[in-house]
This record gives sequence, structure tokens and C-alpha cells, in this order.
Amino acid sequence: EKVLNGHQKSMNIVQASCNSWLNESNRSEYRERVIDRIDRQLQKQAVEQHDEEPTREMANWIRIRLAKRGRKIFRSKLNWKGWTRLHERRIDVKQLRYAMELYREFLPQDEYEAIYRRLKSLQNRLGTINDEVTISAQLKKWKRSTPNSSPEKKEIIHLQRLEKEAMASHLDEFNEWWTRTRRRKWKKQWKELLDKLAIST
Repeated sequence: EKVLNGHQKSMNIVQASCNSWLNESNRSEYRERVIDRIDRQLQKQAVEQHDEEPTREMANWIRIRLAKRGRKIFRSKLNWKGWTRLHERRIDVKQLRYAMELYREFLPQDEYEAIYRRLKSLQNRLGTINDEVTISAQLKKWKRSTPNSSPEKKEIIHLQRLEKEAMASHLDEFNEWWTRTRRRKWKKQWKELLDKLAIST
């Protein structure tokens, strides 16, 4: 229990430090990488410092952590609209995959493999959309810093138009794929995985 509590306190300190130190422009990507790396290290330590045969307390702790991360993806009323929300969902999916990798030996393998593949597919699709948003933002900066008299200005505007079409196309494809029916099916499978969490006590 001390290990688990220590992990949570450490994560709170790390998150507070990152929030106060990083400015708004570079916080998202850098903070995401730092928090992910430290969180995985601390979780691994928490698992390793228990006996080889985990206790019921440990089993419940793993289940609670996975359920908490899963709610960020499988909650029925979750907002999947807009570029910012999709970026947040991509981070949530990646963090859930990391947690599943860490606790893999404790999870029912058939359910693990099925859910893990689905999450990877979802993350890849969201990553494609995020790449388009990043490219679009860079083109906007280049346009703003390029003089109107420059011959590159017209090319940048043309690229912006193409990028806007690509963004719209990828978003439409995602919305057609990520249906309510699919989300409900995945949520059911996720619940089954948690219910079958088999750990020796």
C-alpha cells in the first residue's frame, strides 16, 4: 500500500512540476512524453515490489487503474468532436495501451490481444488526424511569416488548401469508422476483460 500511495504522490509532484515549468506552446507534446515515461517507471516499480503472487489488494489496484483509464475512452457520453478533443482522446488511448502492456501477465490473454489490437488501430487513426493538424498549423505559421511579394506565398496558400481537404477527408473517414455501435461493442469487450481479470490471491 505504501508503494502504491508513493506512486500517486510522485505522479502528483511530477505533474505539478511540469505544469508550472512548461509554457503553453510546448507543454502538450513534451509533458505527454515525460509523464508517460515516469508513470510507467513508477507503476513498474509498484508491481515489482509486491510478491510474485499478487495480493487481492494489488489485483483491485490494477483493476481500478485500468478502469479509470478505460472510462476516458469507453464512456458513452464522451466528446469525440473537434481537433482538440481528438488529440486528448489519442493521448488517453496511448496511456491505456501502456497500462495494459505493464499488466499484461495479469490479464486474460484472448481479451487482451483483442482489445490491444483495437486500441492500436484507434490510436493510429487519431494519430493520422493529429499529423494533419500539426502540418496545418505549421503552414499557417509559414504563411504569416512569408511576405506577400514572395513567390513562396502562393505555394503555401495552395498547400493550405490541399491540407484542409486532407484534414476533412480523414475526419470524415474516422467518423464513419468510429460509430456508436463500434464504441458500444468495444466497451462491452473492455468490461469483460476487467471482469475476467485473473490474479492469484
